[in-house]
Amino acid sequence: MADQIVVDFEGEGSGTAELSWGQQLMWDATVKQNSSLPLGSAVPLPPGYTIDDLIMLVRYVMSRHQSLRTRLGPSPDGRLQQVLAASGQLAIEVVDADVDGVEPAAAAEAMRVRYCQAEVDYAHDWPLRVGVVRSHGQLTHLVAIYCHVATDGHGLELLAADLSTMDSTTGRPTVPLTGSPPLEQARWQRSPAGQRQNAGAMAYLERLLRSIPADRFGDIGDERYPRHWQLVYTSPSLPSAVAAVAARTDLDTAPVLLGAFAVALAWVTGRDPSAAQVMVSNRFRRELAGVVSTVSQPSLCAIDTRGVAFDEVVRRAWRSAMAAYKHAYHSSRDREALVDRISAERGEEIDTACYFNDRRIRSRQPTHPAPSGAPSELRWRPPVHDSRERLFVHINDVADCIEIEISADTRYVGPAAMEALARTMETVILAAVDPTPAAPAAGTGPAAAGPAGAANDVAIDPELDVAVGAAGHTDGRSPAID
Repeated sequence: MADQIVVDFEGEGSGTAELSWGQQLMWDATVKQNSSLPLGSAVPLPPGYTIDDLIMLVRYVMSRHQSLRTRLGPSPDGRLQQVLAASGQLAIEVVDADVDGVEPAAAAEAMRVRYCQAEVDYAHDWPLRVGVVRSHGQLTHLVAIYCHVATDGHGLELLAADLSTMDSTTGRPTVPLTGSPPLEQARWQRSPAGQRQNAGAMAYLERLLRSIPADRFGDIGDERYPRHWQLVYTSPSLPSAVAAVAARTDLDTAPVLLGAFAVALAWVTGRDPSAAQVMVSNRFRRELAGVVSTVSQPSLCAIDTRGVAFDEVVRRAWRSAMAAYKHAYHSSRDREALVDRISAERGEEIDTACYFNDRRIRSRQPTHPAPSGAPSELRWRPPVHDSRERLFVHINDVADCIEIEISADTRYVGPAAMEALARTMETVILAAVDPTPAAPAAGTGPAAAGPAGAANDVAIDPELDVAVGAAGHTDGRSPAID
């Protein structure tokens, strides 16, 4: 049984403009994957949380953040544009779990799944769906799901932090917002300064496109049905090892993991330098600091791993990442056109559908916990039919371990190659700390025969046999799926 509560809201700003670079990127991904790419979750509420508390919270976020009051609709000439409303109403769904005879947590999860799967009318719906579960008259769980075209992962972190600045009595903000909302972003991007930023990014990208191998994955594909597979690899041993390499190289932990990915990708595919698009939040830019709207964009980087020690790979990863960050703010449509043009000039398709995304925020700082001795764990998620990128590697924000999540289109990257990527990333970092790491960390299979000798004073062998292409077809069996 469900009821609705309608919340009125009103905030500063209104108007229309073309899509910002971040909105355009996410809109294209939304169309390609036929999904709103939903973000958000179902969370338990503290005892005593009331309907009035909920109304105050929803009114606060909708009034304060322009990206949540922005819808996408056609302009007079038929092109898609962003439309910022000064006011409106949002309906909150209230589900009574006890009436329906289900546990509150199960009711909240069912609501979350339903919201994530629901179709979105981008011209008329707000990019936020909110629902609450009630049991025996008490609110127990809140569900909030956002369209990715309105925010991104870092944006949600900022939104959560901003809630702590709301006056709990009046529901009004106590600090001013920082950064430019999407309407102002689009206007700046059309300005001479914005066009110079875009031109610099295109010049940087063109240099890389003319130098990297065009074929990204070689023959490591092993197409399955459904095609799109995902694994999660959890390593309790890696946090202390990553921290040790970061301290030795006087760098952050991020380039250690990016460097390990570059080594693993080069070994598994036989392609060096390793080229991938790193995901960049872009909020280090003054005009974007603090914005909850979607401003994260991918930027190509290339890392040569041949014939050098792993510490040097890490330094190269840092330099390459810095260049990629500098040029990550640009028009994705211009980038796609440039890739097409350079591919035509080279007479071969340049494959850039390889991504690395370090999602860590809370767990990003180096930590030196004593290794727990627990073995690493590899889990397969159920394959899906939905369109995905050819390879996407995430480092998830998980405490006390390093969690590597790999999604791949098996036509290009088979299950054995996916597993080898994860295990080789772990092996190369552990070997950089101790050239003879404990056996459980490295596991078995192709990665165990990989760059285990890549310690800080041992060069990585550029002629290492790339056996994974064949290993992906050894017995034709699928790994176990949870």
